[in-house]
Amino acid sequence: LVDYEEVHVADLFAGTGALGIEALSRGARQAVFVENHKSALQVLQRNVAQCGLESYSRVLPLQAHKALPKLAAAGEHFSLIFLDPPYGFGLAAATLLLLAKHHLVAPGGLVVAEHSRGDELAATYQNLVRYDQRLYGATVISFYTPANEHSGPPEL
Repeated sequence: LVDYEEVHVADLFAGTGALGIEALSRGARQAVFVENHKSALQVLQRNVAQCGLESYSRVLPLQAHKALPKLAAAGEHFSLIFLDPPYGFGLAAATLLLLAKHHLVAPGGLVVAEHSRGDELAATYQNLVRYDQRLYGATVISFYTPANEHSGPPEL
């Protein structure tokens, strides 16, 4: 199982921050929340504060495609990345490509992408390989890990 004290989380298209906050509540070291929608950003900031997680969190009020190159330039790597973009715009695929291009997934890391059945994702994005996919009605959860680390699903 994962030692959550070593987990560095990115919650992209964070909305209320529920996924990143849950990871922090389980002991993750740090979470970076990326959200640009004004009302969601206000809720996110309030949730982080109410949970007392400000010292473990950074909130970037940017679109994911702008935040990811900045995080890469700062030398960031994430062991757990959540992305749940709006459906129907191809944002999940574009974000996976940016994650791969900028090498933001740490060795042994995991990307969990929520998308609609209509936003079909490729099996690979450069060095990221899909190792599992779950269907929940019209929603799909796809799991990716770096190819050079691919030996089955990471144990969480």
